[in-house]
Amino acid sequence: MVFLIAFQGGDPANGFVQYVDQVTAAGITLGGPLISTTDTTAYMGVDYWNPAPNGRASVRVSTQTAYNYGVFILDLEHMPDNVCGTWPAFWTSSDAPYFEEGEIDIIESINENSFGYETLHTGLDYNGCQVAGNLSGTQQLGVESSYNCFENATTDIYGGTQYATQGCSAYNYVENTYGSDFNENGGGIYALWWTDELIAIYSWPRGSTDIPGDIASGSPYPQTWGEPVFTTAGGNCDVQTYFKNQKLIFDTDFCGGWADQYWSTTSCYDKAAYPTCESYVAANPTAYEGAYWTVNSLQVYEWLDVESSSPT
Repeated sequence: MVFLIAFQGGDPANGFVQYVDQVTAAGITLGGPLISTTDTTAYMGVDYWNPAPNGRASVRVSTQTAYNYGVFILDLEHMPDNVCGTWPAFWTSSDAPYFEEGEIDIIESINENSFGYETLHTGLDYNGCQVAGNLSGTQQLGVESSYNCFENATTDIYGGTQYATQGCSAYNYVENTYGSDFNENGGGIYALWWTDELIAIYSWPRGSTDIPGDIASGSPYPQTWGEPVFTTAGGNCDVQTYFKNQKLIFDTDFCGGWADQYWSTTSCYDKAAYPTCESYVAANPTAYEGAYWTVNSLQVYEWLDVESSSPT
C-alpha cells in the first residue's frame, strides 16, 4: 500500500490550513518534520511551533490505490488530541467530484469533543441511501443523529429532520475511542467492513477484550465481530451504486465550516482575544503539539469474489 501527499494548498472544506507537499513536510525544521516513519510506525503531524496567520501547516495523505469493497483495519497508537480548532479525520473518498462516488468518515470530530462521529455522504439521489441506526432493532453501538446520507438532505424517510451537509451520522460514545482519552489508553483499532450490500464501522480501545482475535491472526472475518458502531444494515441504501473507487485518507484540518460553527462553545473562545477559530489557531501553535497521527499498521483485505463475502 502506497500513501502519497495528494493535496497541497488551500482546503476544499474551507479549513484554516495549508496542506504542504511531501518534500516540505519531510524537511520542516524548528520542531521537526510533519511526516516521518520508523520500522514500525508512521507519523503525520502539524506545525506546532510557528504562528500561522494564513493557516496552520498540515498534511493530507491518501492511498494511491482506489478500492472497491474489503476489510480495512487501522491500528493507531495516537490520533490528534481533542483540542480547540482541530478537525482531524481518517476517511475515504474518490477522485470524482465530492460525494459523486460517496464518502466514508471512519474517524472524525472537531474541537474539544471527547467522542467521534462515523458518517456517510452521498451525492447522487436524495433518497438513495438512508440508514436505520437502531430503529431496526439493536444493531449498532453508535447513537444515530441523522439518517439520510445525501449531502444536502434536510429530511429522512422516517419523518425526521437534519441539517444540510450532515449526511447520515452516528455518535461514537464507546469509552476511550477518540482523542486524548484514546491516546492516554494506548490507542486502539478501527475497522471498516465494506461489501456491495453493507458498510459497517467498528472501534475498539487498546486492551479491550472485544477485539476480535482474527484481526491479530491476519484472517479477519467480520461476520463474527458483533455490533459495529455504525452500519447501513436495516436501512435503505444501495451501497453498490453510491460508494465506489474509495481511497483511504488521513488529514488534520483546522476550523472550517464545521468547527467554526461551534467555536463559541469551546473553552478557547474569547470575545476579545479569540472571537474566531482562525484567530486562536493562528496565534497558539503550541496548543497543537498533540495534533498528530501515529499509525502502527493499516491492513487491507480485498475480496476475490464479492458475492461470497469471504475476504482474501
